[in-house]
Amino acid sequence: MRRAWVAAVLAVAAVLAVLAVISVLGLLAVLAGAGGGAESGEGGGGDVLVVRVSGGIAGVDDVITVAADGAVTVERRGGVEERRLGEEELAELTALLAGPEFAALPRDVTGSPVADAFGYEFRYGGRAVRADDTSLVPPLDEILALIRF
Repeated sequence: MRRAWVAAVLAVAAVLAVLAVISVLGLLAVLAGAGGGAESGEGGGGDVLVVRVSGGIAGVDDVITVAADGAVTVERRGGVEERRLGEEELAELTALLAGPEFAALPRDVTGSPVADAFGYEFRYGGRAVRADDTSLVPPLDEILALIRF
């Protein structure tokens, strides 16, 4: 009886280990841009900025995608909105994303937890940076000002 119990525990542990490896590999694929769709630049011809905005009192979960040509798409519960950045806005956004401040940001710049604050995840050029309302340091605050509507 004891052997059967030990065998069952070992089987469960093996299954959990396999699931953990699969989860880690999936996360690595997403962070490397292999997740497909717009986030990996598929069909967009160049780097794509993707910003996920979540939280707030209403519990939003919006995805803002900016293509290399300046096309901006916002996916919300209520539907999809589109617009295009002007030449100056696109040049400013490109400079912010290519600049040393964005490159120097750590993966996670979130501050102290605040109830009903918005959380942000910026993905660009194979990088992902998380922030929230209390930690929107430059250039993240400037990027949001350019792309939100």
